[in-house]
Amino acid sequence: MRPSPPRPRPATRRAVAACAAALALSALFIATYAAAGRGARPRDLPIAVAGEPAARAQVVRGLTEARPGAFSPRPVADAAAARAAVLGREARGAIVVEDRGVRALVAGAAGPGVAETVARAAEEVGARAGRPVSVEDLRPAPAADRGGVAPFLTQLGVLIPSLIAGAALALLAGGALGARLGLAAAFAAGAGLVAILLAGTWLGALPGSAAGLAGTAAPLAAAVAMTAFGLASALGRAGAALAAGLMLLVGNPSSGGTIPAEFLADGHRQLSPWFPSGAGVEALRNVAHFGGSGTARPLLVLAGWALAGVAAALGAAALARVRGADG
Repeated sequence: MRPSPPRPRPATRRAVAACAAALALSALFIATYAAAGRGARPRDLPIAVAGEPAARAQVVRGLTEARPGAFSPRPVADAAAARAAVLGREARGAIVVEDRGVRALVAGAAGPGVAETVARAAEEVGARAGRPVSVEDLRPAPAADRGGVAPFLTQLGVLIPSLIAGAALALLAGGALGARLGLAAAFAAGAGLVAILLAGTWLGALPGSAAGLAGTAAPLAAAVAMTAFGLASALGRAGAALAAGLMLLVGNPSSGGTIPAEFLADGHRQLSPWFPSGAGVEALRNVAHFGGSGTARPLLVLAGWALAGVAAALGAAALARVRGADG
């Protein structure tokens, strides 16, 4: 009779299970990030169109017919209004039809993908009209960030430590709830300051006001840390895992940092402005390159996430008190 093979030791089984879980997590990361960028192309990209009424109408018609669903043309009165729309973040670019030709107004600091798309659209308009085309970059990308990815990388550098800090303060730290919330707020302020000192002052990749950038990165850190704190307070380790999943598997792929938000696949594009990553990237970009235009909505989104996290923590504490009184 053959001896039976040795049974796996418990430690071996745990190691195999950990490797299997890591492989599953890897597959999940790849699937979510690849799905966000699948078929990346402009979708309802807002473009201002300036010129004489007949010329504007012709451009709008040409854009909508040549690339259905790609652009959302917005007629404006003149070149000055088109410039204001781009710099005010109401439009991602502009096409101006003038007597001497067609001019594309772009903002390279918002990312090369959008600028190139607007320039190509202007070339198509010029080809149809038989007019020369020129491109004017109203906000060139800084030398330290030609690819326009510094806002995304900065928010990622804030997001991951904020997740860890929020979960740790809920699960590992002792003390009163108010004191731990205060520590989370202090961490957020420190994280915002460190992020901007490095990405802005030292590297020069975010050239805007240091105070404004720190005042944008800190709410991002607070939104993530308070969300992790609240979910972990309410649900324990499962809550910490849920917070990480929301931020890293849903929010970050939809951030619009490496692929412009208007180019993302359906679902991800709609989620982008409502998650901390997307709101953080947009706010950092707007403060760094556009004087803070269009920053109010992203900051309100970040404040909403932070307040929801605080509410979850307070609710969990109140429920624990009620259970303690009943028990």
